[in-house]
Amino acid sequence: MVYLAGLGTPTVWGRWDPDTLNNQRYYSDERGLNSMAIISMLRSGAFITGDAEKSAAYDAAISTLVDDHGYGTNAINARITVPGDVNYSDDELALFPLYAHLALTPGAPAKDLEMVCSMARYWEQGTAAERASIWAAMHAAVAQVVAASEHERVQEAWAACGGVTADGFYKPSASWGTDALVDINTGTPLAAPLAASIADDSATAAWSLRNWVMDFVTWGTRNSHRADVILDARIGTRFVDDSSQGNGRVLPNNERGQYRWNHNPKILDDNGLPGGTSEEEPSAFLLGYWMSRYHGLIGA
Repeated sequence: MVYLAGLGTPTVWGRWDPDTLNNQRYYSDERGLNSMAIISMLRSGAFITGDAEKSAAYDAAISTLVDDHGYGTNAINARITVPGDVNYSDDELALFPLYAHLALTPGAPAKDLEMVCSMARYWEQGTAAERASIWAAMHAAVAQVVAASEHERVQEAWAACGGVTADGFYKPSASWGTDALVDINTGTPLAAPLAASIADDSATAAWSLRNWVMDFVTWGTRNSHRADVILDARIGTRFVDDSSQGNGRVLPNNERGQYRWNHNPKILDDNGLPGGTSEEEPSAFLLGYWMSRYHGLIGA
């Protein structure tokens, strides 16, 4: 069993064991997310320890989870197997471990091609459209690692799952095929121009940060009446969250309400709290800013 225990009792969501994730329907939403999380934690742990014996034990545990319990496939299919329950907190649960795993752990991409594919697919099928500085920084960091990898299979996995390289070009692979990824909203294969059109992480980060609201009071916003907003009737997709009204593009942050990265960026109307009686802290902006600075997406 692999779970987080509090006072001897396993917590509700801190479960990464195969029986819970693969066999219990109640936890199917966490199947992909928690699979990628435990792979990331083990691989990162192996690197951090710097101890050959401990690293070997971590590597063996990953092999068991991937080879015997399908955790690699689970990671690729995160938020595909159960697309009806989409929560933007899942972006944090997915992208933070993917970033730590692929961008910050040396050698990890070549060992875990499924995680490379998962990051490329996750970005292509919706996260890019959120136009968030923090996700753009993470995507750019991983794309740079992929482009610099000496292992051809890393770049093949990235391209086959819809990824874009650091120089902004989609490179389909003959061995993996160009139709390895489909749009979850239409079921049609993704084309190369779509991937190339969302490759400019630097512009995304700058746009996101420049439009961030410096007044952290939770004022209400309303956009559903606007003539320049096109409503999207597809309920339950990444374009519309939890059956609320949404739009096919992300409005600038200073025209909507978003103070944290797990807030739905496509909600058109947000009541906030009555009379603006609440105020958020600036950590969301600062994290996106400093990560964009660190990875070279913006200057000082």
